[in-house]
Amino acid sequence: MNDGVQDFGSRVDERIFERASVGTVDPDIVKLEARLRAAQLSGDLEALSSLMSEDLLFAGPDGNLVSKNMDIEAYRSGLVKFLRHEPLELHVRRPTRDVAVASLAAKLMVSVGAEVAEGNYRYTRVWQRQDDGQWKVLAGQVGPVNR
Repeated sequence: MNDGVQDFGSRVDERIFERASVGTVDPDIVKLEARLRAAQLSGDLEALSSLMSEDLLFAGPDGNLVSKNMDIEAYRSGLVKFLRHEPLELHVRRPTRDVAVASLAAKLMVSVGAEVAEGNYRYTRVWQRQDDGQWKVLAGQVGPVNR
C-alpha cells in the first residue's frame, strides 16, 4: 500500500513525535515530520528535496522568504547544519483530505554560518498531498518562542 508517505530508512524515530503530539495523533504527518527531522539532522539532500514542494515558500526566523532551491543550497554548502532537534509539542489540523497544517515546537541547536542558534522554536508547516500521492511541504515558517 502506498499511503503517499516516503520511507527514508530506520534512522527515523516516529515515537518522539507521537509522544509530542497534542490531541489526536495523525500518523501520516507524524511520519512526515519524523522524516523531515531525520533529513535535517543528517543533511540528507535527497530526502529534504523529496519532502519539499517545488513551489515552497518558507519564512525563516529572520522573516526572509526562501525557496526550495535556496533551502537545499543552504544545506549543500554547509551554511545550515542542525546539531540538535528535540520535538516538544506537535499539533496537526487537516482542513481537507490532501492538506495538513502542522505546528511543531522544538528545542533546536542550528549552526548558520559562523553562528550557532539555540533555543525553543515553533515551525508551522502546510503539507499538501501532490498529484502523485506524495506529501510535500508547500509553505511554512519558523520563529523563536518563549518557553
